[in-house]
Amino acid sequence: MNTSFLKLIVGVVALPLLSFPVLAAPDGPLQAPPVAQALRGVRPTEIPAKAADLVSHASAETRSAVAREVVLEVASANPSITHIVVGAIARVSPEAAGTAAGTAALVQPQELALIARSAATAAPGEAVGIVSALCQARPENFDVAAVAVAQAVSGQDAKILQALSVAIPSLKFALDRAYAEASRISQKISVQKVVRKAKSYAKWDTGRNEFVDISGIYRNSLAMGSQTSPGASPGTTPQGSSLYGPGTRVLPRPPTVSGNFFYTPGPILILTVDDSTSAPPGPRAYSSP
Repeated sequence: MNTSFLKLIVGVVALPLLSFPVLAAPDGPLQAPPVAQALRGVRPTEIPAKAADLVSHASAETRSAVAREVVLEVASANPSITHIVVGAIARVSPEAAGTAAGTAALVQPQELALIARSAATAAPGEAVGIVSALCQARPENFDVAAVAVAQAVSGQDAKILQALSVAIPSLKFALDRAYAEASRISQKISVQKVVRKAKSYAKWDTGRNEFVDISGIYRNSLAMGSQTSPGASPGTTPQGSSLYGPGTRVLPRPPTVSGNFFYTPGPILILTVDDSTSAPPGPRAYSSP
């Protein structure tokens, strides 16, 4: 066969392939994200319902991831309705309330209180998870998150304060001290009173990514140096130490929670040693120093 004829055939076959653009693979960079595609063209007034529908129809394994993507997309395209979308998601899929609220707070910290109230109002049973997620996203604004959630739900103050202590370990020293002081004044302890007082004891250190003591009453772990027990969390001290200034002693915390103490048993209990202050009510499960 003539070689010139073969070259002509190859050229004719190859020409159409070179005449059309190469398409990206289905999962390639040119493909719009599924969430963005689903929300494209939806009216702003209908976005909350559509967003909640997308999350609710996701599998249990991917629901949190979808909720995160939905909130990020809305915050980028329609930031003014982000908190409404968070509430819509929380109402239909309560298990995703924390993820939605935390993601929104991360990109819109100035709207944290609004986001917290929307999520907690829509899913009051997830108040603890919402507080935890908000504190992980914006620990420096723990007081705003806790108060907003406490205002949206009732009767969960103790659980909210516990959630703060667990979500932000470096803040526990300030919360413990604030709660102890508040309990001496009143039997009714509110989130607002405790976090406001705790805020005066601790300050968020961006460089260290934790709270540090600014009160002079409680020493942070780095300030205590070798006096800190191995493995102790920031703000904790060895039992028996006296780092709280004159007139105070550190006693082992009772093994059971009773009276005004709502925290799970921790390493220390601070008591002011003077004639006007008595030990907490209830059975004495500890010995005097």
